[in-house]
This record gives sequence, C-alpha cells and structure tokens, in this order.
Amino acid sequence: MNSGYYIVFGLVLALLFGATESHAQKPEIEKSYAMFRTEAFGGLNFNTNGWGCSFYYSKHKTAKIKRLYLIQFDVVKHPKEYKIYNPLDENSKGYVFGKMNAFSTLDFGTGHKIIIHEKLRQKGVQLSMNWNVGLSAGFVKPVYLEIIKFDGLQVAGIAVEKYDPESHNLNNIYGRAPNTKGLLELKIIPGAFFKGGFNFEFSSIRDGLKALEIGTKVNIYPRRIPIMTNVDNKFIFTEFYLCLQFGKKYI
Repeated sequence: MNSGYYIVFGLVLALLFGATESHAQKPEIEKSYAMFRTEAFGGLNFNTNGWGCSFYYSKHKTAKIKRLYLIQFDVVKHPKEYKIYNPLDENSKGYVFGKMNAFSTLDFGTGHKIIIHEKLRQKGVQLSMNWNVGLSAGFVKPVYLEIIKFDGLQVAGIAVEKYDPESHNLNNIYGRAPNTKGLLELKIIPGAFFKGGFNFEFSSIRDGLKALEIGTKVNIYPRRIPIMTNVDNKFIFTEFYLCLQFGKKYI
C-alpha cells in the first residue's frame, strides 16, 4: 500500500471523527424513531488491482449487528500491465504488450456488519466494521489484437487474431481488437474470497444511505491466472479498496 492511501485514509478519519465529535458536544438529543430493519446499497470500488462495483443487502440481527449479503464485480489488472500505442497511427487502439488474457471476478458472499459507533443525529457519522466471505467466479477471456499482414515489404491488410507471443511483436501489432472478441472462449475458474473493512456512513437523510468504505479483499483460485506472458502470474489476489456507496433504508 503506497503513501497516497495512508494520506487519504488519515484525512478521511480526521474529517469523519471531527464531524462526529462536534455533534456529540451538542446537549440536545434528537428524537428517536423506529429502527430501520433492512438496507439496500451499492457503490463503485477503486482498488490497487483495478476497479469494480458492488451491491449489498443487509438485515438487522440485533440492534448493532446486521447480516450482509454481497455481490461484487471487479476488473483485475496485472501489476506489469502498461498500455502502449502504435507510433505510426494515432488512431490505433492502445494495447498491453504481452497480455494473453483479460481477467475479471464475480463474488457472491455473506457476512456481518457490526456498528462500533452509532450515528446519534442525522448529520452525524456512523462507524461500522464489516466482513464478507464466499465464492468467487474468475472469468478469463483471451486477448485479441489487430495484426498487420505483409506481402513482402508491402502492407497487405489488417487481421484480427488471438495474441500469440511467438508470432506477434511490436513490429506487426497494429492495436487492440474490440473487447467483444473472445467472449465465446471465456473460461470460468471457481475460487473463494474474503473481504473486510471499515464503513463510515454520513447521510443526512433519515432513510437514505451514503457511506465511504475502506478495506481489503483477497481472492484465491486453485491455479495461477495466465494474464501476462514472461512474468509471474498469481493465484492469490490481494487488493486495498476505497468504495463510495449510495442506497436506501427500509423499516
């Protein structure tokens, strides 16, 4: 985790706890209402492996413990990925040299959300700790490229081909083919995941939900995922994430 994540994490904690303390100093306590029993919310994830989106459904077990159900989709990038462009044509699509397969994950899990500090007022902040564990489906799709074909020294045309490190190089790769190419060759690799983090809810609307979540997620698969050539490919993927969430509460 680089220094930028520590700075962001520190600022978030300072702002949110500062807001909580300022409201806690008020002598009056707002009127208590019936407790919401369920929540439905989702968000965008930005993490050290790429990006994704998630959807949660939660239901109260006790006053401070909620049962969580999670569906999450992530696009996973290899640390060695670096997009380049054909220097002879500015209209060509960028591609990652040496990338064999695109990799994404779909996670289904359940867990708990434990309230550490309740939001006593509508403009306060609620701090929770949550965790989820479950099954993961890893999707491996071959990468297709636009390849320059030569007739002697003359360019004969451009063909769309699956990336082959033995025959494709910087001299004959024109650019990336459409992302839809290779979908019929998609392979699914089953695995498992664990996710845990801290959730800061700060919505000022009583039945609304706005929150910032910071944490880590680990996905494990039975074999290495062949994303890149000539580098070490992993079977354990660890990420640190920041997620902005929006949703609604129900009685």
